[in-house]
Amino acid sequence: MKSRDKLKRLESHQEKAPDDFVVRVMAALPEKPHLAWADRLKSFWPKRRFWPIPALAGALAMFLFVAGLTLFRSPEKSGLIPVVLDLYAPSANQVQLVGTFSNWMPGVFCLKGPDALGYWVIDIKLPPGRYEYTFLVNGSRLVPDDDGDALRADGFGHENSVLLLNDGLREFDQPCTFTLSEYATMSHSLPEQARSIMDPLFQNDPSNIVSKHVFLKLQEGILEKVRPDILKSAVHNRHAAFKKARTLLAETNYGASIETNPTLLNATAFALESGFDPSSIKDVLTAGKGKTSGQISAVIELGETLDYVGMAPETLLLIMKDCLLKNLAPRQIERVMEHVTEKLRKGDNHKAIRDELWV
Repeated sequence: MKSRDKLKRLESHQEKAPDDFVVRVMAALPEKPHLAWADRLKSFWPKRRFWPIPALAGALAMFLFVAGLTLFRSPEKSGLIPVVLDLYAPSANQVQLVGTFSNWMPGVFCLKGPDALGYWVIDIKLPPGRYEYTFLVNGSRLVPDDDGDALRADGFGHENSVLLLNDGLREFDQPCTFTLSEYATMSHSLPEQARSIMDPLFQNDPSNIVSKHVFLKLQEGILEKVRPDILKSAVHNRHAAFKKARTLLAETNYGASIETNPTLLNATAFALESGFDPSSIKDVLTAGKGKTSGQISAVIELGETLDYVGMAPETLLLIMKDCLLKNLAPRQIERVMEHVTEKLRKGDNHKAIRDELWV
């Protein structure tokens, strides 16, 4: 929420705000890594969703921790980016932040509040990257962030909030597979429900390799307490997306870099999981020869996001290729996303958006 809106709430609020409230708000706002187009995406956002939280999530979270299945690495202190997130929940007793940066595990990031306006706030520092998250209210409700940078389907019929810090997917730049032998050693500590979903993946996959992100999808679904059949489908869909991404990258001669620098694998898999057209991804991979994995990943994410908000596929593909031809950096590609999203919100003609984009 903008500072002027918070001040308007303050003027009409019955309680007196702390003396340093305005100073704290104004000091915090510039550090919030909030892209300008976030507010413009609100017309595409779903209504808030609520789920009870089962104890099973804690057991799986412990497995993820023991197995080393974490996306969060501890970089040099200078590489961390300050993040300020808040939620308006004046009647809440507790608000936590859960997401990919905490393996969807509750109890890691707790917000402070409520303040005089009814807001709960948290200040954290994260490495550059792309994160999915939501708020956990009173230990039993998951509420997405209306001020998030974007959204993506979570595989359970809803959306997660997305936080983009600098170049998009850098926190995923690590080996991301889990072998059959590793699973056999650790699987005894998995909850029975989780084993019933994961065992077939290792039994039926000839490569005996499953992406670590499949476990995180399992953790997310258990946290949301989705029905077992929906959870199994979402987990298996993510696994299928990663297998398809591997095949697609191998066909376009990117296969050698999958394990050493898997940024592109993850971007491709997430786009496929969201339903983005595989042929468009293949065209971009072919056109992206000689570009960095960060550039190609950002272009694929651009395509996934604009496809989600309804841009015509043929125009979208042209814009993606334009970004590669002009050798745009990942941050510049994010700005293209900002501009195009604004035009889509206004109802502009899709072809006209592309025609005037580079004028």
